[in-house]
Amino acid sequence: MKQTRVFLATVAAWVAATSVLTSSRAKDEDTLSRDPNLPSMSGARVTIAYSELKSLLQAAEAAKSKLGTEKKAPPPMKGVVRSATYTLTVTDGSSTLEADYEIESLVDGWQAIPLLAGDARLERAVTDSASVVWHNDYYCLLVESKGVYTAELTLAAPAPEQWNTEKGMQFAPGDATLSRLEIVGLSDQQDIEIGSLPSTRSAEGTLVFHLPAKRSENFLRITQAILETDSKPDKSAEIIPSIWNIQSEILADYADGRLSYRGSVYCQTDAGSGVSIDLAFPKKATNLAIVGDDLHQWQFVKGEDGARNARAYWKSRDVLDRKLELSYEIPQSPLASEWIFQAPSVTGGSDTQTLLAIAAVDGLELIADGLKASVQSRRLPSWMHGQIEQRDFLTAETTSNIAAKATWLPRLKTAQAVIKNASYQTRLVTNGAMLTQAECTIEHRAPLNWVLEVPQGSDFIKCEVNSGVMKPIKRSETQIEFPLPAPPSDSAATTKVTFTYSNGSTPLDPVSGKIELALPRTDLFIHRLDWELSIPEQYSTTGIQGNLDIASGEDSAEKDAIHLRKELCRGEQPATEIYYEKRGLAGN
Repeated sequence: MKQTRVFLATVAAWVAATSVLTSSRAKDEDTLSRDPNLPSMSGARVTIAYSELKSLLQAAEAAKSKLGTEKKAPPPMKGVVRSATYTLTVTDGSSTLEADYEIESLVDGWQAIPLLAGDARLERAVTDSASVVWHNDYYCLLVESKGVYTAELTLAAPAPEQWNTEKGMQFAPGDATLSRLEIVGLSDQQDIEIGSLPSTRSAEGTLVFHLPAKRSENFLRITQAILETDSKPDKSAEIIPSIWNIQSEILADYADGRLSYRGSVYCQTDAGSGVSIDLAFPKKATNLAIVGDDLHQWQFVKGEDGARNARAYWKSRDVLDRKLELSYEIPQSPLASEWIFQAPSVTGGSDTQTLLAIAAVDGLELIADGLKASVQSRRLPSWMHGQIEQRDFLTAETTSNIAAKATWLPRLKTAQAVIKNASYQTRLVTNGAMLTQAECTIEHRAPLNWVLEVPQGSDFIKCEVNSGVMKPIKRSETQIEFPLPAPPSDSAATTKVTFTYSNGSTPLDPVSGKIELALPRTDLFIHRLDWELSIPEQYSTTGIQGNLDIASGEDSAEKDAIHLRKELCRGEQPATEIYYEKRGLAGN
């Protein structure tokens, strides 16, 4: 008996520990039932002493505590720099390095994530809930908890002429998944090298390097660029600046708040080497592009009073007649009362002449001295005809900008929808109750909210749009709105609306009297309206007045129906007064 008791207690302890550490009670029981070495105890009960039960509970609690203390494996690194974008701006006498970072801390606790080292010195740092510190010869981001952080650094860098001849300027970015360096402000005679890293140069002269992700110490070194030429001119020959005259053909076109300019610039000079030209553009000019035969590159240069100047370089020298193709955009508010059209000019030149063509803006009137309409303009260059096509245009021959008075002309309001025909049938009974059936064919091409003003007390019974059931909107006691979708593009652009409503008036007099009737009013223009009105057969009509004409009713199923018609009306409520009397009176 004692051995059995010990065995059963051991089994109970094994079952309790397994339930806490591995799986559910159902799985444990299934395991016991499938073990051939254990006796079958289905339905058995076990009684043990409290001290033994207490020991089992303590063992289970210890196992549970041990399970709770197990931790996930830590990440392979504490923090990462997701992206780092550097912009080095080179100017005369100084350089500035801008650095933008996106950083993620993967663990809680203090850590310093390396960002940058080298010759540049920090001037300003902007971060979110973190600090930039100097640690282990690196500027680092000091963080305390997990999360994503951003940092923007501005650093002062030595001017190119101060860089070490052999080592250049030391630039050592930290580890970063994506690392990119842009260098702007270089002249055409300057180039930058970072070891053997390849670079690309944009049309504006910006150099772009894609840096290695692993931390390294790279050095910038300034060199003199040698322009590639077909003729390989004598490098020792002195470059003599040229004084250029230009003649431009510029087309201005307005769309979406911007004036887009494109055109041809013909450059002539009588002396000099003819290798470069400075063109002045408006301060707000964007998306500038310059192309041309033999063009090596172009770049922005600093102009007077903030002017946006561009310097173009050609590969070959001593060519004194050049042609450039260019395009640019300038923001233009449509609300401005004065529009200024600005063509490029040559800086330091003696003459700038421009043929300016302005594509007409629908609804806008432009008036300025020297601005001529297309019928008065001289013949346009062939390339402009392809751009303007069949549109109207204005032209001016000028040596300066054109300031034009801008006026938006009022638009003539036209109907967005019309009712081609409206057909109403009204049946009147003795107690004054009426039932009206209507069918309207509406011509429109866009979605339409058709509003009807119906007589007071009208109760709508049925409504269909193109044979489909619709529930109109009740805007007020007398205003009903029908939301009509745009007709399919392959249809005749019409929608058929049918509806039935009832309302009431005063009961008919037993002998004779007058009754006033009206149809719904709409603001849409109606080409033709037909109204068939039936009164009780025991009455006859003695007179009709109103704003409708009496029409023949040969096609009517009602023999004694009253036929009324109204054509070409808008915003008017069709109404009539009918005089009646009892049949049989006075011999009728």
